Amino acid sequence: MKKIIQASFMKKFALDLGIFLVSSIIVTIISTNLPERYYNYKNWIYKERKWENKGEFYQQVFKVKRWKNHMPEIADFIKSAFSKNSIKEFDNEYIEKYLLESSRAEFAHWCIIFSSVIFLFYEGIATFIYMLLIAILLDAPFIIIQRYNRPRIIRIMKRKGFEI
Repeated sequence: MKKIIQASFMKKFALDLGIFLVSSIIVTIISTNLPERYYNYKNWIYKERKWENKGEFYQQVFKVKRWKNHMPEIADFIKSAFSKNSIKEFDNEYIEKYLLESSRAEFAHWCIIFSSVIFLFYEGIATFIYMLLIAILLDAPFIIIQRYNRPRIIRIMKRKGFEI
C-alpha cells in the first residue's frame, strides 16, 4: 500500500512539474511579445530601492557574485534571444537594449512565481505551497541577478557619460 501511495504521489508531482514547466514557457512567450514600453528600466517596478544599497544587498545576503555566472539564461537555449551574460558593446543603443532585456527577465520570473496560484485553484493549498516554493527556488536567483546587475550597469554608464 505504501508503494502505491508513493507511486501516485510521484505521478502527481511529475504532472505538477509538467504544468509548472508549461506555464513558465507560456509566461516567457507572453513576456517576450509584450510591447517594450512595459520594460522601461526607469519604471518604478524596476528601479533600485534604497534598501538594495546599489546592489550590495544581494552580494552581502546572497553572495550573488559567486554563482551568477554559472546560471543559465534563455540565450543559452534560444540563439536569437538577447544574451545578458556580458556587455558586448558600449554604446547607448546596446546598453538601452541590455537594460530593457534585464527588466523583461525580471518581469518574466516574477510572473512565473505568481503563476503558481493556478495550483491553488485545481489542487488545493498544499500543492500550491510546495509549487510556490519550487517557483521561488527556481526563479528568485534570476530576479536577484537582474536586481544586482541593473543598478550597477546604470551607475557605470552614467559615470562614463552615457545618456542613461
